[in-house]
Amino acid sequence: MQPGFFDFDNLNDKLDKHNDPLTKINELVDWAAFRPVLSKIRMPRSSNKGRPRSDTLLMFKMIFLRHYDSLSLKQVEYQVLDRLSFRRFLGLSLEDPVPDANTVWKYEELLVQKNLTDELFYSLLSQIEAHGYRPQGGQIVDATLVEAPKRKTEEQQQEKARKAQEKSDGDDDDPTPPASSERTPAQQRQASRDAAWTKKHGKSYFGYKNHTSVDKQHKLIRSYEATAANKHDGHQLEALIDGDNSSADVWADSAYRSEENESMLKDRGYRSHIHRKKPRGKDMPERSKQANQKRSQVRARVDYADMKRDGKKFMVRCIGQARAELRIGLMNMVYNARRRSFLSRVG
Repeated sequence: MQPGFFDFDNLNDKLDKHNDPLTKINELVDWAAFRPVLSKIRMPRSSNKGRPRSDTLLMFKMIFLRHYDSLSLKQVEYQVLDRLSFRRFLGLSLEDPVPDANTVWKYEELLVQKNLTDELFYSLLSQIEAHGYRPQGGQIVDATLVEAPKRKTEEQQQEKARKAQEKSDGDDDDPTPPASSERTPAQQRQASRDAAWTKKHGKSYFGYKNHTSVDKQHKLIRSYEATAANKHDGHQLEALIDGDNSSADVWADSAYRSEENESMLKDRGYRSHIHRKKPRGKDMPERSKQANQKRSQVRARVDYADMKRDGKKFMVRCIGQARAELRIGLMNMVYNARRRSFLSRVG
């Protein structure tokens, strides 16, 4: 027997008793406000007699869900088919068709091509600020590593080729040709060409960085920059400064401390609370150490745990800077939506 309208309604009531977090986000976000931006996208039909175009807002909310739970394209299609809470978030009944993974991928590509990430991010931020959550108390600037599928360095490729050559030389009966250090066209298409290697605490990472400015009062992301992982944090500071904050205080770790940045902040009327660096070959002066500890107490307010789900790392599985920027921008939107929901609960 097919479920009826009242069965669906009863299931929704049960979800409400469990405080479905997506329901709260749906209530707080004016999704229709994104339509002017999304109207710049027109999904093509496969043919004149093909299925009708999917609604752009529905597709955007599908992509939001994808980043809300760190899902692959196939996973988001399956989860919407399987989970009532996802269907309700999208406004789909049990009988409504669900866009497939390929359609979601095409829509994401159109978002990249139209370069709409910033417009969507700031559209949500303006909604949040309109409800009284203006940037206050100063700003905290930081960078988070966003890993990408690792690309082998030229040295690693050459070492692999050398070992394969040695194996081939030692086995006359092996007809397999020696491996080449050159990547095949298929491998090159799958490589994250715009990502880069960097080191943090002695460990190597491959991917991008999400540079953000968060206001001290509400801990909402007010501005961001997405770069390759090897870009220096300090070089992004001026672009991240939020001129609308009610306070002139700026906190950041020692990677942002330089004569240029200190001069820039002073010239623009800001008060620097950037960590001092340890003198090379010397102990940190006690006064500087204590000052850094006080700064750390403020910087500790920035907690990106809400951007991780079930302990998963930040990771983007895509090719190219533009696609990475879309995913990082959506990560930041999801963070702000969750943060907005939290702020509404605590009053």
